[in-house]
Amino acid sequence: MRENKVKNKNIVKDKKKISSLSLMKCIIIITSIVQLVFSNININALLMLKNDMSGFVLFMFVLFGLVLIFEAMRLNGKKKSGYIKLFIFSTTDLIIGFVLQYMYFSELGIITQSGMKFVQQAIILNIVVCVAIVVTLVLNIYCMVKTNFDYYKKMENNE
Repeated sequence: MRENKVKNKNIVKDKKKISSLSLMKCIIIITSIVQLVFSNININALLMLKNDMSGFVLFMFVLFGLVLIFEAMRLNGKKKSGYIKLFIFSTTDLIIGFVLQYMYFSELGIITQSGMKFVQQAIILNIVVCVAIVVTLVLNIYCMVKTNFDYYKKMENNE
């Protein structure tokens, strides 16, 4: 009887870890797909810019978003290395997003009134994507600490 209660408590703990992990995966998948689907907004805004590197930066922003999907799918919640890879790719995608935002803001004075609508939409879209990436970074750190804490707790119980 006592063993069943202990097993049930462990199952409840695993469900909490899985729920935060699955929430992180869902946010990454939705954000990356939104990034890809609405890339035409960014492309229309980039056509208004005079910076030659902006197209490459947008390509890298979307590409790292897609890489995040694959890394999130590989993450099983048990290994710390998966969280570290996801953290590195998320941070890189966030930095590229900030560079893209900087390119938009640096040329706001040059853009004509007709192109301002596209740039404003792109800025809003990129802010939403960057906020979602920050949320996934926080969830990633939480899951990594939780997994690490659970590992050391099991080690103490075994001794």
